[in-house]
Amino acid sequence: MPNHSQITRDEQNRTDLPSPFAEHAGATLDLLNICDTIVRTLLHSISDSLGLDESASLENAHRPDGQSDSGLKFVSGPTKASIADVPDTTHTDGGSITLLWCEKWASQMQTKETKEWLWIDPKPDCVLVNIADYLQGQTGLHSPVHRVSQPSDGVEDRYFVSYFLRPNH
Repeated sequence: MPNHSQITRDEQNRTDLPSPFAEHAGATLDLLNICDTIVRTLLHSISDSLGLDESASLENAHRPDGQSDSGLKFVSGPTKASIADVPDTTHTDGGSITLLWCEKWASQMQTKETKEWLWIDPKPDCVLVNIADYLQGQTGLHSPVHRVSQPSDGVEDRYFVSYFLRPNH
């Protein structure tokens, strides 16, 4: 059974972070702020690429001083002994942009054209960036259908770190 821990950007100013974040508060807050900078840079770049003026900028719905459910999520847990036991996790991401770090083969993306499932090759020191549903609705960019899976039978530990940018409430 996977273990999930999450901290929203709005919680970062709390003096008592929830466990396991409290044990590594400095590093957790640094990572949270780095991720937030990355996704805000992407938003700015997308707005510029689409020719949006300041009044229509995607950043307007993602103000750092506004409340949102943006945040970090840590997931740890073993793979299944048999691929047949892997639950169907097919989904698109809510929100605007998702960053995902994983070291092992775990993510599959469905091609828009053929509906074929392709593995996303995990690369050291790289992050997978997904456009999510809100941004698709605002820009027409594609929010990909994807799932968490495993390439073969066998139990082994695996870990994921993700950051979800979501619009302000």
